[in-house]
Amino acid sequence: MSTRIKTAGKYAFTALVFVLLITACSGSDPEGDVSDADRVLTQAAEIASSGLTQTAEAAPPVTDTPIPPPSETPTLTVPTDTVIPTNALNITVTEDGGETSGDGSGPPTATQPLLPSPTAQQQTSDKGCYRANLEYEFPSDGFDYPQGKVFTKEWRLKNVGTCTWRPTFRLVWMRSEFNGEKSEENVLMGTDSNIKFTDLEIPPNQYANIEVTFIAPSKDAGNYRLFYMIRTDDGVLFGLGPEGKAWFWIDIDTYVVEG
Repeated sequence: MSTRIKTAGKYAFTALVFVLLITACSGSDPEGDVSDADRVLTQAAEIASSGLTQTAEAAPPVTDTPIPPPSETPTLTVPTDTVIPTNALNITVTEDGGETSGDGSGPPTATQPLLPSPTAQQQTSDKGCYRANLEYEFPSDGFDYPQGKVFTKEWRLKNVGTCTWRPTFRLVWMRSEFNGEKSEENVLMGTDSNIKFTDLEIPPNQYANIEVTFIAPSKDAGNYRLFYMIRTDDGVLFGLGPEGKAWFWIDIDTYVVEG
């Protein structure tokens, strides 16, 4: 808009200067000169006024442009410390490797696993080095003997382990039962609790023939069972079964001899 106004004013000023130059160069008739000059000035003024009027009419009206109000400035939220829920599920690792859960709410969080505690030296074989298999026995379980009877029990054991049995190994009494219950007395039926059973080495896949002399108890008639295992020089106990941890035994019934 300001450029158009400046252009119109420039044209009016140029016309006025042009008229003045013509007047200065005109003839000597003063009345004619004045009259012509007046006419030229009048025309120049009209031209200038017309140009300004047209420029003003052509220009768009000036209106107040509303300034938008400032928007609200967002509030900066300062993060706070994250709160960990107190009802998180705790998982406790048990001694057998399993897991037990807590109250069941929230995700599981592992706790420090339990460390194994020191244990005593193993008393039984667990590596397959020493194992036995019962191939034959006599008398069989439940054989009847009169009270006070002397008899011999035979076991034929096969070495099914990977280690050789030594002559220093011993047949060791483990427990006695009377009528199916553990005996309160150490009933040995006339034997020792630690019995030498071989003078030879028994390599793997070979046999040991064990014979032990017993005396049928005279105190009470009934069923007697004595349990045994074999003990090595190092104190390792072994017997029957896949892991060599099962006992073998003698089982007899006694009766009273009428006088």
